[in-house]
Amino acid sequence: MTRHYKRVRYTLIATWMLFLSACVYVYFSRAGLVQGELQRAASASVLLGYGLYLLLGCIRGFTLVPSANLVLLAILLIPPIPLFVLTLVGILVSSASIYWFSEALHLDEYFESRHAPRLAKMKDILQKNEMPIIIGWSFFPLAPTDAICYLCGVMKVNFLKFIIGILIGEGTICGIYIFLGDGLLHWLRLRG
Repeated sequence: MTRHYKRVRYTLIATWMLFLSACVYVYFSRAGLVQGELQRAASASVLLGYGLYLLLGCIRGFTLVPSANLVLLAILLIPPIPLFVLTLVGILVSSASIYWFSEALHLDEYFESRHAPRLAKMKDILQKNEMPIIIGWSFFPLAPTDAICYLCGVMKVNFLKFIIGILIGEGTICGIYIFLGDGLLHWLRLRG
């Protein structure tokens, strides 16, 4: 790994940690203000709220923030059907971006140097069972979908097969989060 690559990597990690720390601090120290501002923004313009959510969904993959975090935040503000559609569009754009830019990200050097045996095994398994692995990986809540997007991009997995697998896996898990969460909000009488 080159010295420049290490410097860039550590700078990105430090920037991400600083941003994450600031968000956590603002959220917990000003929770009422943050929720109030989000609700005011969403009620001021439905299209603006939808657009902001879609934008965050599209760029989310490059931040390595799981889509579930964004969905769970928005479930309080956006009705379930538009939320589901916007979530899927954001996931598809984000996943496709990671797939197409996977070689430009140059993470393969990092993974090859640190996890060569596991990466070789994963590539072998993925080549034999592309669609089931992509669906299962993107459905499983603890597996980062962005990692499978990156791996599929590096391995040049058929794009249509890749995107359909992501759509099925992420669509299922996000549908469960959204519609079960909406039902729970109705049951708790937090949504009319």
